[in-house]
Amino acid sequence: MRVYNPFSVLYSLNDQEITNYWFTSGTPTFLIHLISKQYYSLETLDQVEISINNLDNFDIEDIELVTLLFQTGYLTISDYNKVTHKVKLSFPNYEVEYSFTNFLVKALSKVTQNKLSLLSSKLIKTLENSDIAQFCYKLEILFSNIPYSIISGEKESYYHALLQFLFSLLSLESQSEILTNNGRIDLALETKNYVYIFEFKLNKSAQIALEQIKDKKYYHRFLDKNKNIVLVGLNFINNKDKTELDFIAEDIN
Repeated sequence: MRVYNPFSVLYSLNDQEITNYWFTSGTPTFLIHLISKQYYSLETLDQVEISINNLDNFDIEDIELVTLLFQTGYLTISDYNKVTHKVKLSFPNYEVEYSFTNFLVKALSKVTQNKLSLLSSKLIKTLENSDIAQFCYKLEILFSNIPYSIISGEKESYYHALLQFLFSLLSLESQSEILTNNGRIDLALETKNYVYIFEFKLNKSAQIALEQIKDKKYYHRFLDKNKNIVLVGLNFINNKDKTELDFIAEDIN
């Protein structure tokens, strides 16, 4: 049985239009604050499994973000394992998923909605044309809005989370933290004609990232896709002025 958000239903009936009403009601300030502190736990949000006993924690001073997202209606139970007594959580519908993802990208990148919309369409075009240079240039514009005080002490996971949610927002087929027999792929993304395999580094080098993809043969699992495979080593360089990207790309023939 599916339960529909009454707020959205009432607005839809009133306007005689089906559109996105989820964030019209506003997002609680405490949730925004917690997201900024625990963003790293959202990288694999679509794969989260949690003990059913953790869902009823109401200590706002000591609560996991995933638990709070369930309690506030952003996540719902999609499956239950009777053996482990764990539940799988997911977004209740597309409206909530899109709204929340859009909110996350804006919260992590500190960009306005208009700027995000413009960059989004341009990013899609660069990937469709396999123009990695322009893709990285557009990403630099996105990251340039993030205050240094926020990212100075951050790890690679900050950028990883931001990119994963950005790709989700663009409705691109992407997956993070893919396990292989030789390691874990940071992120893989598919378009109509291309498969992109990304490895991320922070203040190291793009060459090191690329060599890791090749040494561990991360691309092997995608060889049967009949698509062009592009390996991308991406190194984020932090400094007090802005975030710069060092990248290197290689096609698999």
